[in-house]
Amino acid sequence: PLYSVQNKGFMNHYVGEAVKYLFNIKKDFKEDEKNEALKKLDNYINNNDYSNEYTNIFENKNLLLIQMESINNFLIGLELEIDGQYYEVTPNLNKLVKENIYFDNYYTNVGIANTSDAELSVMTGLYPLGHASATFEYCDNEYQTLPKMFKEKGYSCYSFHANTGNYYDRITVHPNTYGFDKFYGSEELNVNENNIINHWIGDEDFYKQVIDVMKEEEKNTFAFAISISNHTPFSIPINGTEDKWFKSKNNFLPKDYKLVSDSFYDNIYRGFIEYVNYSDYAIGEAIKYLKETGLYEDTVVILYGDHGIDCPVYDLFYESSHLMKNDINPLLTNGNENQKLLEMQIMNEVPLIIASPDISNKTISTTRNHTCLSSTISNLFGLNQKYSFSPDCFSNEKMFAFSVKNSVIYMDDLIIDSRSRKHINNSGKNVNVEEVIKNYQAFRDLNNKIYYYDLLS
Repeated sequence: PLYSVQNKGFMNHYVGEAVKYLFNIKKDFKEDEKNEALKKLDNYINNNDYSNEYTNIFENKNLLLIQMESINNFLIGLELEIDGQYYEVTPNLNKLVKENIYFDNYYTNVGIANTSDAELSVMTGLYPLGHASATFEYCDNEYQTLPKMFKEKGYSCYSFHANTGNYYDRITVHPNTYGFDKFYGSEELNVNENNIINHWIGDEDFYKQVIDVMKEEEKNTFAFAISISNHTPFSIPINGTEDKWFKSKNNFLPKDYKLVSDSFYDNIYRGFIEYVNYSDYAIGEAIKYLKETGLYEDTVVILYGDHGIDCPVYDLFYESSHLMKNDINPLLTNGNENQKLLEMQIMNEVPLIIASPDISNKTISTTRNHTCLSSTISNLFGLNQKYSFSPDCFSNEKMFAFSVKNSVIYMDDLIIDSRSRKHINNSGKNVNVEEVIKNYQAFRDLNNKIYYYDLLS
């Protein structure tokens, strides 16, 4: 238990243990059930007969894949009024959105393991289990992963996180389960008193160290950078001051700025905005550094939010809409009879941006989520993907995305709570809600059995 608490966190460990005890997660399935699951798996074999205008466009390019900590999609384009003028919370991400390809209907699907679940989905194309950490419970399984496919193309593959390698056991999971050549944790990175924010290397210096590793590599490189600065607690950093939270930039909000009336949440939300603004600043510095090192022209940068902030941030829209405007994403408004579904959507929607000098600006609004990134990257870089569990982000194929935490299903213009059957339908068409839920349950059942039976071995 101590090892699990240290590596997953106190709440993740004990909630997970309680669920496992109550529901007996590791089940003994019958052989006929396993064979039936194997037959269904055949439906997801990639026949390599699919292509689009982006197929192989990035073949032999480097990939810098950035998983951004706690970045909700509503932050893209968000401006706050300060002293009579509006200021962008994420100016660097907004610039990337306006110059590259942006997916504005993209969802996280994490479960109890949060950041680790996002890594799992993107690396494998599978949904996490939700009620347990699959990378702990099923780390010895065989998976089809992005690092393994990139290595078949001759790439060097490295992953990075500013925390210790023991957290979520990345030091083992990333090389042994996912197939990275090496994982860089705080033990391998240059940590000093000048680059620390709270207990970890700040994103600004972290990204530079990631790019330095890429710069020294002679082969094409896939670098997976998992950021951490925008992590709770959203309070003045241990080594910061009230007047200057972060050494390399000025505060975004004035000291007396107020977002909501509740003082507890006001402190959290103001802190969140400060940390998001710093995280955005660090992204801007990373792009600059890529250009300074000469890597930019041959490197594709893909950024996505791992999950949203874990508190009722939608209250901002109800109390502070008079302080906000957004020319990229609509602000949440109140009044829907199923308002809770819209609030959950705000919590689960995260940005996805694909940036490269080789592409033109486009915004794509087809429903997609983390499970789609494996197929998308495989198509873009010409990787040999045997199984495709979700469609490429650039395809026109319709899909449903779902949250393994609360079983809410998202489709274009449709949100369904599979438990209560409450739904919002803005499609203008009649939708058979029970049929959608039935398909969701069947897909999730097969997804979970891939773990239980180690079906990809």
